[in-house]
Amino acid sequence: MQGGIGNQLFCLYAGRFAANNSKSELDLDLAQLGKAATSRTFDLGDLEFPFSFNIKDEKSGMFSDLFFKVLKRSRHLSKLANLYNSPVVGFDKHLLTADKPLVLNGYFQTYEYVSRVSGNDEDATLFKLRNSGTAYQELEKRISELNPVVLHIRRGDYLDKKNINTIGALSDDYFIGILKLYYPERPIWVFSNDRNLANFSVFPNLEVISTGELTDLEELILMSKASDLVISNSTFSWWSGFLSKGSVIAPAKWFRGLNDPENLCPESWLRVNPDWM
Repeated sequence: MQGGIGNQLFCLYAGRFAANNSKSELDLDLAQLGKAATSRTFDLGDLEFPFSFNIKDEKSGMFSDLFFKVLKRSRHLSKLANLYNSPVVGFDKHLLTADKPLVLNGYFQTYEYVSRVSGNDEDATLFKLRNSGTAYQELEKRISELNPVVLHIRRGDYLDKKNINTIGALSDDYFIGILKLYYPERPIWVFSNDRNLANFSVFPNLEVISTGELTDLEELILMSKASDLVISNSTFSWWSGFLSKGSVIAPAKWFRGLNDPENLCPESWLRVNPDWM
C-alpha cells in the first residue's frame, strides 16, 4: 500500500483483482506507508467493502524495510519472492494473466481493476462509510435539495517546486471556463485545500464548503453525491467521480509533465483540455 486515500483505493482494488485471479487471500502490507517521502497512514479503516482482506502492519509486514528496498532493485530476487513491481502507473495488462499469488508494488491508477472486481456492475457498492457525522448528514441533505455543481480544486503540494511542472496544478481559468460554458446558471459548491479563491467571486451562487468538520472520507463520498462533478487531476476526486451516478468532467491531460496513466478515466467522462498554473 502507498499514497493517500485515492492511491490506497487503487492499490486495494488491484490487489483484490489479482487475489481473485489466483484464488488467494488478499493481504494489505502497510509497512511502507510511513516510510515514503510523504509519510502516510492507512486511511481506509472507516470504510466497509464488499470483500475481505487482511491487514499486515509494520510489525507483521511481508518484508523488512531494507529487504524491500533490495528486492525492488533486483529482478532475480523479486521473482524469487513473487514480488511484482508494476512498470506503469495506470493499467498493467500483465495482471490480467497473473494466476499465482503475488506481492504487488505499484500505483495501479485505472478503472479497469475496479470494474472487473465489481463485475462491471455500475450499480455495485464499491465501499461505504461505516459511520457519518452530523456535518456530513446535513450537507448530504443540502446537496440533494440544492443540486449544485461540485468543483474539486486540488492545490496544496501540487504547487511545490518539484510538482508544479510534473504533476501540475490546474488554474482558476480552467474551472471558471467550464462553469461559464456548461453551468452558467447552476449553484456551485467548491471543495478545495486552497483558500485563495477570489477569482471565483464572479459567481454569486458559489459556496465554498468548509470541510473542517468532515473527515476526508466523508468529503470524498459527499462530492460523489453531486449530479455534476468537475474534478482536478487528483486520485481523491477521481474516486468521487467514479462513485458518482452523474456527469463528470476531468482534465484531458492528467499530468502536466509526465505520461498519463493508461485507462485512467472511463470513456463516459467529458475530458477538457487543461490550463495550468
